[in-house]
Amino acid sequence: MPHVIIEYTDDVIVSRQVRALIDAVFDAVVSVGLFNAENIKLRAIPIKHYRLGSDRQGFVHVQCRIHSGRSDVQKKALTTEILSAIKGLSLGVSVVTVEVIDMDAASYAKYSP
Repeated sequence: MPHVIIEYTDDVIVSRQVRALIDAVFDAVVSVGLFNAENIKLRAIPIKHYRLGSDRQGFVHVQCRIHSGRSDVQKKALTTEILSAIKGLSLGVSVVTVEVIDMDAASYAKYSP
């Protein structure tokens, strides 16, 4: 835990930037100190079709899906650190958003052979 899902617009972010994005987000999650690096699961999903409410182009949206129990202060530290790491990449997108989502333990299942 956590599951970190990065959605990005593939018409603005080129493939060589995706690895840097993944690495920056991973390093940011590790740096907050809430999770062991070996337990972080991160994936990036390109978005081909989208529309923003303005004529601006491109976005990055990061979801951090974590087990419930972290404080609001811890969650804010996580979002702030991830946002800062992405801003440092100069990706050329119009907007970057980050959110933490508490996963309900009663509805989460895991299989790891």
